[in-house]
Amino acid sequence: MNSVMYKGKKIKVTTLPQRPESKKALLKNLNLRGMEINSIDEIDGLSELRELHYLDLSLNNLTEIKNLDNLSKLINLNLENNRISEIKGLDNLKDLRRLNLGKNQISEIKGLESLRKLSKLDLSSNSISEIKGLDNLKELGSLDLGFNQIREIQGFNELRKIWYMNLCSNKITKIKGLDSLRELTEIDLQENQISSIEGMEVLYGRKVYFFNNPIPPEQLDKIRDKVDMTVD
Repeated sequence: MNSVMYKGKKIKVTTLPQRPESKKALLKNLNLRGMEINSIDEIDGLSELRELHYLDLSLNNLTEIKNLDNLSKLINLNLENNRISEIKGLDNLKDLRRLNLGKNQISEIKGLESLRKLSKLDLSSNSISEIKGLDNLKELGSLDLGFNQIREIQGFNELRKIWYMNLCSNKITKIKGLDSLRELTEIDLQENQISSIEGMEVLYGRKVYFFNNPIPPEQLDKIRDKVDMTVD
């Protein structure tokens, strides 16, 4: 099966090369972005696409993640800009590498325990107040938690491969909880409530975005030669 039906419209599965320069290893892609879908149940034939690799359901009206169990070969799942309030229904997607749940209504990080191959996770623009539920994601390299309600940097002790992290536009007051991130090369801490450079030593030699934090200029001057820092 190479198509699904939605509201009487036939939508075909396309193929994409695994790398732009390669004509081999074609990956099956289904783009259902911005089609005003209210529920995954409405997509006739989706569960039969067992070879699907990429699924884009962004910019719809989804409130729940469900009926994806048969899509066990998914590599990339985009659920950005919906109305999802809870992370669930992903347990069978064990090959998933990229997951985008940005711009939803999620308040708690959970339901990701089975996604052990995940390398990129976007949970930006939600209502998350605590960093947790990430311990099993040992392969995670890129994490976006920008534009949430996070007050404390924590929950990263098991995540040794993270190289990029976005924590901008939260309510963070202190730099801490980053000691275990030896591979971290870039972090965005813009628009938080950090008022001191205390703890900054763990970020020496890294790229740090620091614009719009209430740190006195004289403190920033002390570390300008130790951090690749963007403050304006």
